[in-house]
Amino acid sequence: MKKRCSECKQEKPKDEFGKSASSKDGLRSQCKICVNKTQRLYRENNKEKIKERDRLYQKNNPEKINEISRRYRKRNPEKTKERNRLYYENNKEKIKENDRLYQKNNPEKIKKYQRDAEEKNRRKLGDRYIKRMIRKKHKIPYELISEDMIEIERETIHLNRKVRSFKNGDK
Repeated sequence: MKKRCSECKQEKPKDEFGKSASSKDGLRSQCKICVNKTQRLYRENNKEKIKERDRLYQKNNPEKINEISRRYRKRNPEKTKERNRLYYENNKEKIKENDRLYQKNNPEKIKKYQRDAEEKNRRKLGDRYIKRMIRKKHKIPYELISEDMIEIERETIHLNRKVRSFKNGDK
């Protein structure tokens, strides 16, 4: 069966027409090619209107946008990684300046983050690791290493890391 397109007036097979629940035959009056041309023209002539509509949608539906972005990143980790790498390469100075401004304007947040990270790292240094360090450094057998010694060594390691960081200018 064939149908005539209301736009280009050509008779075409029905599979070249999109579906439409509101028409008698269940198909659009324009063929897919003409619909694409019409939509392309509309987009070209109404860029600002479309941009504003999209901006409003994103503003009013942040959860949906975040979920869509999350799913995309999960399905396309390599593309996301590459896009992020390219962005970083092209915007190094901008990123560094933004970091400097953030640190300048949010000193309390930075301090809290550093304290939390320190606490987290302190817990990461497991007792077995610390015992090995004590045994290696001080030549003390495992069975003679007390809990107090482990805590003192843990603090010593953290202090040494801080001193090293300070000397390297990381503060």
